[in-house]
Amino acid sequence: MSVVTTSIGPNSGKITYTAGESIANVQAALEAYITAHGWELHDAAAGVNAKAYRALCKDGVTYKYVVLDFNTTGFLLLKVYESWNAGTHAGTNMAYYSDNTSYCQQMFLSAGGSLYVYAHARWLLLVSKVGAMMGSLIGNSWCGCLEIARDNPEDTAVAGYPCWGWANGFLMMSGIQGVFTFCRTRAGAVAGDARYGNVACYLGWGGYGPASNTTYLYYYIPTAADAWGDTNWSATLRVGVMRIVGTNTSSDLRGRLFGLKVLTLGVGGFLDDTSIKTDADFWHDQAGSPTIHKILTETGNAGRFGIPS
Repeated sequence: MSVVTTSIGPNSGKITYTAGESIANVQAALEAYITAHGWELHDAAAGVNAKAYRALCKDGVTYKYVVLDFNTTGFLLLKVYESWNAGTHAGTNMAYYSDNTSYCQQMFLSAGGSLYVYAHARWLLLVSKVGAMMGSLIGNSWCGCLEIARDNPEDTAVAGYPCWGWANGFLMMSGIQGVFTFCRTRAGAVAGDARYGNVACYLGWGGYGPASNTTYLYYYIPTAADAWGDTNWSATLRVGVMRIVGTNTSSDLRGRLFGLKVLTLGVGGFLDDTSIKTDADFWHDQAGSPTIHKILTETGNAGRFGIPS
């Protein structure tokens, strides 16, 4: 039995484990990788076969928290929290669906496989591969924790609203159940009420549109290359909620998602590289430097995402 970690980019790696490998050894390899890429161990006893980690946010004050949980046979859960008490080994305000086995990563240690890790102080995404099975049980996609920029002037570290949350590629591109989930909103909503049904992009709103009640990012993404540069279109995403006429829903536009880009539908495959110009914070910037991104996929609507390699 063995566990081998291979770098596939400055912020991305592949952990390969042979059949029958122990949870402890895979857990140790994953911990070694993410703690070398912006995260730190926060609670080694977060539960049975579970540890809590944290990463300092861009504001330099607040931390985002995740628990990597191997306790459920056949799955690796990446649970996201507003806070985690290392003394009581308990968290507050877990992001909805981040403990759902349908949208976490499939892992069968008895069969052997690989775990692709995309780690940076601003994000932590996972994609598993076991034989022909890849990613989440539904949608065969990535999941993880993403930080957002505090773009609103009132959204400060002192105000205390969590500037991070959880997402799954299938739900973001195809799902009506929650495109992005915060731990807590400005209105105080938590759990299922903290699901954001919209993701904004340069072409319009992914979510509630003028002619439909869809919450599919799919309907707002190009299916062909950009005519100006003949390149795969890309854009930084911004999460939020639009006010829906006839409901009590209030508009709540939050910040840009660090790292993650949305690409032309169906172009490229998992682990392919695509070059996107970015600034120092990895925001899409035509005046920036070419940055290699790894393509992440989902099978619901041929969604394609990019994350800095």
